[in-house]
Amino acid sequence: MARSMTIRKGDKVKVITGKEPEDRYIEVSQSYPRVWNRLGLALDRLGFDPVSRDQEDGEIEVKHGYPQSLYEGIVMRGVTVDKGAAMTLHLTLEVEPRRDGGTDVRIERINVAGGTLPQDRAVILSRINAELE
Repeated sequence: MARSMTIRKGDKVKVITGKEPEDRYIEVSQSYPRVWNRLGLALDRLGFDPVSRDQEDGEIEVKHGYPQSLYEGIVMRGVTVDKGAAMTLHLTLEVEPRRDGGTDVRIERINVAGGTLPQDRAVILSRINAELE
């Protein structure tokens, strides 16, 4: 029988912001093994292809062949995304257990080839967060 990967009442997933864009991360009030599995599913649903996964070190590397799709439905004033550009997004996420039993998900490295994506870190974390909710 398959186990549900939904969040139970009381479980929380939220994006934590800081002074700098690099300070943003996702805080999940679930155990590391559970978040590790759910994060892989979330990335797949968002269209990311796996490059490497190292659960022991808490690192996931993925790529996205059309990262402009992550911006669908997002409105940003004065900002446009070139939907016709041939871009590739390479992303490395760090997954860390916390002492309180929860887990943090951080963007360790981000690289966009073939163009630029506005507020890429915020948009990516927002999309991952929505998939984890």
